[in-house]
Amino acid sequence: MKGDFTRSTFKSEKHYSRVLMQQGRVQLDADWNEQLEITAHRIETETGDALGACGAPLHAAAFGVVTDPNTLPLAERTRLQDLGLLPLAAGDFILTAGRFYVDGVLSENEHSIPFSAQPDLPGAQPITTAGTYLAYLDVWQRHLTSLESPSIREVALGGPDTTTRAQTVWQVRVVPVAEAAPNCLSDLAAWDAATAGSTGTLTARAQPETTSTDPCIVPPSAGYRGLENHLYRVEIHAAGAVGAATFKWSRDNGSLVFPVVEFMGGMPSDRIRLRSLGRDKDMALRVGDWVEVLDDVLELSQTPGMLAQITDIDSDDLIITLNQNVSGIDLNRSPKLRRWDSAGALDVEIPGGNQGFIAIEDGIEVKFGTGSYNTGDYWLIPARTILGNPELTETGGIEWPMDGTEPLPQPSAGIQHHYCRLALLDYDGTAFTVEDCRPLFPPATELTNLFYISGDGQEAMPGNQLPQPLQAGVSNGQWPVEGAEVRFRITLGGGSLLSGANTGADLTVITGADGVAAVSWVLDNSTLSQQVEATLLDADGDPLHLPLRYNANLSVADQVAYDSSDCDNMAGASTVQDALDLLCQNAALYYVGGDGQEAPPGAKLPQLLEVRLANGQWPVANETVIFNIIKPGFGTLEGGGATGQTVEVSTDANGYAACAWTLDAQNPSQQVEAFWKRTPDLPIHFNANLEIAGQAGGDPVIRVVDVRFMSTNDALANNETFPLDVFLGGIMIECDRSLDNMATQDRPVCYVTLDMPFPFSPEALQLWGDAVVGYQPLILEAKVNSDGPQIFWVPLDATQGWLASRFFKALKAVHNRDEVMLHLTLKGNFIWERGNPRIYVDGDVFALPDGQTPHNVRLPSGDRLRGGDLEMWFRLVAG
Repeated sequence: MKGDFTRSTFKSEKHYSRVLMQQGRVQLDADWNEQLEITAHRIETETGDALGACGAPLHAAAFGVVTDPNTLPLAERTRLQDLGLLPLAAGDFILTAGRFYVDGVLSENEHSIPFSAQPDLPGAQPITTAGTYLAYLDVWQRHLTSLESPSIREVALGGPDTTTRAQTVWQVRVVPVAEAAPNCLSDLAAWDAATAGSTGTLTARAQPETTSTDPCIVPPSAGYRGLENHLYRVEIHAAGAVGAATFKWSRDNGSLVFPVVEFMGGMPSDRIRLRSLGRDKDMALRVGDWVEVLDDVLELSQTPGMLAQITDIDSDDLIITLNQNVSGIDLNRSPKLRRWDSAGALDVEIPGGNQGFIAIEDGIEVKFGTGSYNTGDYWLIPARTILGNPELTETGGIEWPMDGTEPLPQPSAGIQHHYCRLALLDYDGTAFTVEDCRPLFPPATELTNLFYISGDGQEAMPGNQLPQPLQAGVSNGQWPVEGAEVRFRITLGGGSLLSGANTGADLTVITGADGVAAVSWVLDNSTLSQQVEATLLDADGDPLHLPLRYNANLSVADQVAYDSSDCDNMAGASTVQDALDLLCQNAALYYVGGDGQEAPPGAKLPQLLEVRLANGQWPVANETVIFNIIKPGFGTLEGGGATGQTVEVSTDANGYAACAWTLDAQNPSQQVEAFWKRTPDLPIHFNANLEIAGQAGGDPVIRVVDVRFMSTNDALANNETFPLDVFLGGIMIECDRSLDNMATQDRPVCYVTLDMPFPFSPEALQLWGDAVVGYQPLILEAKVNSDGPQIFWVPLDATQGWLASRFFKALKAVHNRDEVMLHLTLKGNFIWERGNPRIYVDGDVFALPDGQTPHNVRLPSGDRLRGGDLEMWFRLVAG
């Protein structure tokens, strides 16, 4: 604040709570101002802690965005019309009246006003381009003298000014938002840029004393050498980083201001008539002085004025002449000249000499830190004459935070801006869609709450009363509220409520001393799910709070869940009613005929597959029986007017259902299941075999039907290339019969062999040379087990680590290869069916042309002779 102050002494870290006046002592402006700063700090900190970073009172919230003036109160619309501010221009909107707090600072808007007519943001323009915009509030403190606000001056004193004022400035600004589908809580780059503060610092010192080894040389005096006490102000003029920004300084805190009366001949002009040239010779303007020409518009937009030098002064007519023309100043917005003691705008830089310090005057030096600087950033340096005052000798005559004998860099003392998001505006070029971002808070006297106690989620028989009453509580904070009115109303169903002698579908109940209101609830006879709503009422019977809702259900069998997992004959029953219906039926599916037949490959079985559904001795008609081929590809079924691998057949009057089965041409042993649609977990199985000439049916064998990688469920294709990470998850081999458990037997029956290029070791390379002359088989260490018809091969952790981190690196380094061949082997002679060691794996596989099957081999495996080995090979790459 550019006032005629001695110094600014408030520092929050000192934790001062008040300033105490003593009798018979000198009174200073700094003490008065510090007391005000202490009070303001307490109020703003306390308010911010209570309300949060920003917010507005619920019933008097300022800065709401209104795009339709017809929604405003009549008095506000009339006022805006009388001022000529309606109708709104395209892209303009209205800011509502009220109060708003940002970082504890109160901002007040006395009347609704268009965005473009803000009193503290002259020149604001409506939005002209379609897009999404963020409206936000910028609050800061501005220093006013009687020049900007003449009512401060007491005219009875005949001219002299007295005090000044700090004014809270609020400005609503908008920035375009680039992010897609933003909301009030989104991270927005435009918001971050608009609210980013300056990061530059300033260090001030009094010139240190120089020393000399020559006793004949007397060093110049150090410290502040001025003969008067001053409050120096260093202020950023043009914003930017070091090397781009500029600054100016004043020994009187920039407080010497001269009102402009007129620009001679109009603007642009270099001759300006002033109201005064200064109150004395020290404070008066002189030829050669540098002045800044500005008005309220520039100050409110935080734009620097024009710096110019006085070349001539007409003392009689109070006219000064500048070294350049001035334009763009509004004579109706407090035009003025402010005197600065620097030679115009100086560069913000860090010189190479003098430890980076820049000399100001009389021994005062400043050093700028790296970072960014904004127009208006300032630092204050109280300077006190040392002569005759030994107490100031140690500090060199200036007041500045120190670390021992070293001055500390300080951030700017102002201007401190406070920000809050107000709204997101989506503008299509004609109309707005608004999302309100303002945090709102209610008065403390309106924090009475309605809360749930008990009664929700009960059941009762149709037409019966619920066992527990519906209870709601009313409290203000932790204290119960007696005598509050709570309305209970049935919103679903046709039952009734009971409270004392009162009954009905809508009852108002008064809370007791415990703050509790309660009613009993009788359900109707037919509505399965019923609901009651409880609402807190004010003195006029209007709702005060969000309602509570109580739900209840009729206790009927078809609304009660039934878990059939432990009762096979109840499979498919999801409710108690379903289970009772099944018990009434007590039906089961029985085998009639068709199992164990044979037919040539691709031929139809001679007999139908037949079942009967019966409840004891009575057949069950018109129920669905499903016939399903267990393994896909094992032939086709015909029944119920359909053909496929699954058919549905309805039972006839005798409970009978049947289908025909045509076998496939490859699988020696095939199977179909039949089950009642209500009980899918109780199937009947039909088995059939191919008649193969010359093999008398062949041996009973176990066949391999699938080979896949466990990590991706991809088929392991013969002679194909796969990435290492897929292989490390392991291999699954599926057979068509359950196998003897391999986890408890140590049999090397399933393994993967890696073709290790030879030579590979340094010793072998010396003997055999660098070229690959052969391959050494390396059986990889792995864990093998089985689960039913499946065999699992998984490499051990050490094997996985060796392959992933060492082998392929060595392969690349030694032979410049990224690929290696592996073989999968399954020893059919040593794997038998669980519980039947006479049936072995027939693992023989036969290659097919590329693209005919997912595996490039014919599966299921085998030639109907037990004991064949499965052999497949594939390649791995490191990536």
